[in-house]
Amino acid sequence: MSPSAHLRPDVAKLLALEPQARCDLMRDQRFVPYPAGMSALRWLRYLYLHEYGRDRPRSLHILGAAGMGKSRVLKHYADLHGHADRDKDGRLARPVVLVEMKEGDAKSLCGELMGACVPGLRVMRPSNYSGRVGEALQQCGVRQVLIDEAGNLLLSGKHTQQQCLKLLKSITNQGITICIATTENMKAVLAADEQLYSRFKQVRLPQWSESQELRQFLSGIEAQLPLPEASHLDRMPIVRWFVSQGYTVTSLIVDLLRDAATLAIMTGRPCIDLELLQQAATAVMPPDRAC
Repeated sequence: MSPSAHLRPDVAKLLALEPQARCDLMRDQRFVPYPAGMSALRWLRYLYLHEYGRDRPRSLHILGAAGMGKSRVLKHYADLHGHADRDKDGRLARPVVLVEMKEGDAKSLCGELMGACVPGLRVMRPSNYSGRVGEALQQCGVRQVLIDEAGNLLLSGKHTQQQCLKLLKSITNQGITICIATTENMKAVLAADEQLYSRFKQVRLPQWSESQELRQFLSGIEAQLPLPEASHLDRMPIVRWFVSQGYTVTSLIVDLLRDAATLAIMTGRPCIDLELLQQAATAVMPPDRAC
């Protein structure tokens, strides 16, 4: 068996690089399949194929603790489905658009949606933003709208919330399916409109526990860490260490493993072990200062 058989082929090529280059190229990691995340992806695809164009199509609400990977799921899905062929007028269709609700008001959300359809396009007249965004979505062939950080809607006043919910309803009334992502404590984001609320299927990304799913996830992350020897992160002692130390949120696990891998690379260690994980977890200085 090849010494780098535990790595993805593209990651194995990084082993020939200098330590700092390996660390730099390790920052952007690919989506690692896991049951809850795959459930969300499959529901998104199902709604895309079977609900678009229907009268009041069903939509999706992804719930999870902060850092559980909601944004990563949406980005991965959008990357897979974000572009289609140009239409007869030469316009590039965008069947799936991903935006982030930054301000929690309808006008800014419209601006994000229009900018996602046509880069640089913005709402100019407040009285017409709802109609303009509807036209933009239709002209760009949008079948599905993904809204990250949708819980910010609850941070605005009642009137502003009603405007946003009205906008979401108008989008679904065009036959376009929507997916919103919020934390669990923001799950009431749609509750003010019973009709709209009834159109959303809820999918949860639960926090990690000592399980086969966590073992598989750790193994998937390990395949993206450019270390010459297998760390066997799916071993039960390591799985139990993560859970016992409170590392039950995806972002915390990924960040710690990235720090531990950086420590290993900078100190010439071939893999990650429990001692190195503990060192990374309690480090005072950044891992790239290890040597």
